[in-house]
Amino acid sequence: MDQVKVPQVWLVIPAYFATYILWGTTYFAVLVGLQTLPPFIMAAVRFLMAAIVLLLIVSAKGEKLFVRGALKNMLLGVVILTGGQGLLFWSEQYIASGTAAVLVSALPLWYVLLDVGNRKTYFSNKIIITGLILGFLGILLLFKKYIGVSTGNTRWQIYGFIAVIGGCICWAAGTLYYKNSGRQGSLFLNLGWQLIGGFISSLLVAALSMEFANFSFQHVSINSWLATAYLAVAGTLLAFVAFNWLLTVRPAAVVGTYAYVNPVIAVILGWLFANETINALQVTGMVVILFSAFLVNSPKYVSNKNKV
Repeated sequence: MDQVKVPQVWLVIPAYFATYILWGTTYFAVLVGLQTLPPFIMAAVRFLMAAIVLLLIVSAKGEKLFVRGALKNMLLGVVILTGGQGLLFWSEQYIASGTAAVLVSALPLWYVLLDVGNRKTYFSNKIIITGLILGFLGILLLFKKYIGVSTGNTRWQIYGFIAVIGGCICWAAGTLYYKNSGRQGSLFLNLGWQLIGGFISSLLVAALSMEFANFSFQHVSINSWLATAYLAVAGTLLAFVAFNWLLTVRPAAVVGTYAYVNPVIAVILGWLFANETINALQVTGMVVILFSAFLVNSPKYVSNKNKV
């Protein structure tokens, strides 16, 4: 069962801001990065940048880097980061980012389905179920015009769909295991080793998929480098760290509602920087999504979880 702590509000609010808002900006950043960087090479560079920062902080604090849990965290990084993030990067080569966002929006449902220990609690709570259903319906309204619109041939589009779904399962399964398993060392140390595992496995996938063929870092544009650096700082050092901290103080299905809010941010960025229009149906979808997030995070639900 989830052991939900009672954190200070001043920590929870910025943590939710990072996961809800900053992570929502990463869809646009990924598209910019993919202009001149192959997906798994970009993922490897992003993970390495963030890993160096976290492990340097850990080292500066005097904490031992090489602990018994390092290997387990590296393996988790393979699942959570290379599986959960790398596959999403790869999919955006073949399906529209809006279509990918629709699939990722179902992530909280995967948490509910895979969180066996708390499944009975989830399905016995009408508020959480209503919130999850409303959130998914809101996403469908928000991205109705994108559904079925993608690039590339049909076969690779199907592969793209499968990659996103597989990435969601990897992310949900890996983070649930991390949340419920015994951990050694600080949060930064654990995530640092996860990032190292994600870096090594992403690099290996890049090599096996021939991403290094005819590729040169000299040809990477400044915009792609800046996008990758942004993904490392905003998407990993801030949002990913905040997400993992929230998992220690909030139920996984509640924290997972970021997947409903992120696409709203993606739509706004598309409207601002890619001349995309927002119609009345999309505005309705945004309102439904935000309301669903409120329901799932409602005090009544949290109170019920504290009794578990």
